[in-house]
Amino acid sequence: MTTKTVEIPTEYTALVVHQGAVDNLTKAREQCKLVAAVYGETDPRTVKMTTSLMDQVTLLFGSFFGGKQTISKDSADLSLFVSSDTGFVFGMIFHRGVYDPLREHEGAINNSAESAVNHIHCKTCDEPVKRTDPTAHDGHILMVAPTWGTWSFHS
Repeated sequence: MTTKTVEIPTEYTALVVHQGAVDNLTKAREQCKLVAAVYGETDPRTVKMTTSLMDQVTLLFGSFFGGKQTISKDSADLSLFVSSDTGFVFGMIFHRGVYDPLREHEGAINNSAESAVNHIHCKTCDEPVKRTDPTAHDGHILMVAPTWGTWSFHS
């Protein structure tokens, strides 16, 4: 049996970060700040969102898949696409939060699955304003609530 030794480089030959990727990282951090401003620094949504962003950014810049790596904006809001000379590709993908009160539920206004946009939230009821019955919150305190979520790597 023959054993082949493969030497793996220990440094990038090039790391290219497109402006769109920088813009998306900035938008991601700003979205974390909005969630913290509305729900508080210690709210589970804020902690989970901020922690996942920092963890994924660390993985993004700390992982090495050989040769030249290019980081660019993904087509989804707040997400990134990474490709390598070696043919390895992956994404740092934003996943919208799934529990109340910020869950997309029954067509919350301006709250689509493709976008990390903000939506209308009733502070009185602590729930999203439903497109099907927006008058149900007449006289209540309404606000624009930032969408929370987490990031993960997918290859």
